[in-house]
Amino acid sequence: MGALGDNWGASEWEYRASGWEPAPDRWLWRERIPEGVIVLLAGRPEVAKSLLTFLIAADVSQFGDVIISNREERIRQSIRPRLEAAGADLNRVHLWTPELLPKGQSDILGKIRKWDARLFMLDPAAAHLSVSIYNDQDVRRALTPLTKIAEGTGCSFVLPAHMIKAVSARAHPLAAVGGSGGGLVGAARVVYLMGPNPQDADERILACAKSSVHGERPRSLAFEIDRVEVEGAGEQPKLVLVGESDVDAQALVAGSAVGGAARPPEKRARAEEFLANYLRYGPRPQAEVREDATQHGIRPKTLRDAFEALGGVSKKRGFGKSGYWEWALPPELRRILEEGNGDGDE
Repeated sequence: MGALGDNWGASEWEYRASGWEPAPDRWLWRERIPEGVIVLLAGRPEVAKSLLTFLIAADVSQFGDVIISNREERIRQSIRPRLEAAGADLNRVHLWTPELLPKGQSDILGKIRKWDARLFMLDPAAAHLSVSIYNDQDVRRALTPLTKIAEGTGCSFVLPAHMIKAVSARAHPLAAVGGSGGGLVGAARVVYLMGPNPQDADERILACAKSSVHGERPRSLAFEIDRVEVEGAGEQPKLVLVGESDVDAQALVAGSAVGGAARPPEKRARAEEFLANYLRYGPRPQAEVREDATQHGIRPKTLRDAFEALGGVSKKRGFGKSGYWEWALPPELRRILEEGNGDGDE
């Protein structure tokens, strides 16, 4: 599977260039994460970085094994239910934490080989290093083993990191990556920034700030945060892909420097009107409401915000995996709508 093939693990790394066959980069996830590289994912707290890692892990788990080392979230209360909310194949996701790098490299390689892992999450990056992230040389030395492991096995590493709070709106996007002026970003072949859309606070944008992969830099992706019911854990947040976006990494830096994003008020008003008409005659399965709302151009986050603003009532019907959630308007709102409908008929 790995780029180094049978040469991986050899005592020397010096080979003639003529002995290597050229090969294009291969993609692991949505033509945004290549195989066998380190990818840095930077964002401020509470911009849904962890939700994105769960979504990526869930997608990759559909065809390969994933290893997640998370030193901040709790497994039973957060990691497990949010993986399920994202649609992960839980039998292909391994929750394991290595020793701090660079000491833990041999165990990391062993686990990748044991499970034939395609993706390894180290969240957050700083918590997996035995060196200070403010020392570029130490960071590079600590991450060099990961670079070789990634190349040798084809397993990609995703390292979430923090964006700094104080950054100029005109600063280069890579200057917004916290902790290191060059160590983290230098070790990564691809660097993404994640943050709110400066024009729409409901959206989260994933924008490429650096790419050493052949070809054009990928367009940004837009996501919204939705919530789904997970048996035994209640409602859990999940990211929903909206599509590509023209908001780039520079716009994210400028937007975070000037403050809050705008939320077009007409979006929720239109969603509230849709729900009021859709549910006025009685409860409907949540899945049907969501599907029809999507057909009307209403996104999941906007739909849920409108449902909560209307005081909607959610109730589960049935048990276990065969059960489903049902949405209804509050009785007082239904009564008002019925009275209004009666007046209109006279």
